[in-house]
Amino acid sequence: MEHNQAITALNAPDIVNILVVDDQPAKLLSYEVILAKIGGALIKASSACEAFECLLKNDVALILIRCLHAGY
Repeated sequence: MEHNQAITALNAPDIVNILVVDDQPAKLLSYEVILAKIGGALIKASSACEAFECLLKNDVALILIRCLHAGY
């Protein structure tokens, strides 16, 4: 690899997976619009079970979970 190609590869942003979990489709859409600006690959789940399935299939750098009934 040439020097210029190596610098380009180092400066290229890595695409990271972001898992967003919310049981309300409208909220998932809102998060998608907001997070589109950071350039990550958004993975959406509408339940905890679905989120766990996504985690088994994908490497994820960030998880955002909206808890409706956190118990506190």
